[in-house]
Amino acid sequence: MYFSACMVFVTGASQGARAEGRDAGGGHASAFGLTRAEDEQRLKRVFKFFEEQKFDLALGELQPVLDFQPGLVSMQELACELWARRAPEAAETVAQCAKAGALPGAGPISWLHLARAQHADPAAAVVSLGHAAAALEAVPSQPFVWRSFAELALEHRCLTWVEAAAAHLEPADSRALLDAVARHRRRLGAPVGALAADREAAFSRLAADAQRHINLDEPKPAAALVARAEAEFPSVAGTLALRCALDELTHKAATAKKACAAALALQPDNLLARLVSSSLSPPEAAIADLTAIIGFDPAYELAYRRLAALYRKRKDGAALKRLEDGYMTQFKRPLPR
Repeated sequence: MYFSACMVFVTGASQGARAEGRDAGGGHASAFGLTRAEDEQRLKRVFKFFEEQKFDLALGELQPVLDFQPGLVSMQELACELWARRAPEAAETVAQCAKAGALPGAGPISWLHLARAQHADPAAAVVSLGHAAAALEAVPSQPFVWRSFAELALEHRCLTWVEAAAAHLEPADSRALLDAVARHRRRLGAPVGALAADREAAFSRLAADAQRHINLDEPKPAAALVARAEAEFPSVAGTLALRCALDELTHKAATAKKACAAALALQPDNLLARLVSSSLSPPEAAIADLTAIIGFDPAYELAYRRLAALYRKRKDGAALKRLEDGYMTQFKRPLPR
């Protein structure tokens, strides 16, 4: 996720100049708020080095401008862009982009670069994405910036922010994003409105970790994570589904059924709750649950396998053939036995 410095910063500076009543048509110096003619020439060299991907030279050329006008947001944002190109996750990039983003009038791009630089610290990255979301609402932004924000928000499972960004994109550009959000909501148990936008990422990490331990048949670490989910995210469908899955794993069928039912009451397309419910139900109800899962999410492969096992047990060849055909259409390979 990088941006053209010429396109982004000329556009942003022109907007800033108009907002402050300056003439935005007087060349680089007036457009960017520079007060020395020599800095206009420096900026031309910065852009030249940028296009040549000589980011060290560009930063060196820019430094006297930063020293002379440290509060000039356009130049601090440009420095962030250059650092992000030079060393995307370096400490210098984090520091520069945080500095740029914190200045009055800053746009979202520095916060997006900062979130990318904080890849190893998801909680910090989500905070930066929150600042980017606020900046996007405050400063008119081009569609490619909204799309970059949406893609990064999706990576961190900030699903509400992805949906908000998608509203600023053309349908052809937003469709895949919204499909991915819907899939994550079903699989994580995070229906629309269940969580604050800035808490969805934390819940998603916790739920995925808990589900991984359940899938590995590790009840002790899973129990600790489910208890934490119940403390931090009570009454969320995904939390109830995790309790359902954990209790099924530890042979507590009655409480597992109760938790599954509660999860499905909140979110009928909660895939984990339906999957566990199918294993706790008579064949007809299990078939209904597994068929519903495939209808909600045709890429949920485990449902095909479990449904095939039920059809084989019932010797329902016609239903099995239809399922095999559907599997072949979806996955382009035969349904495993």
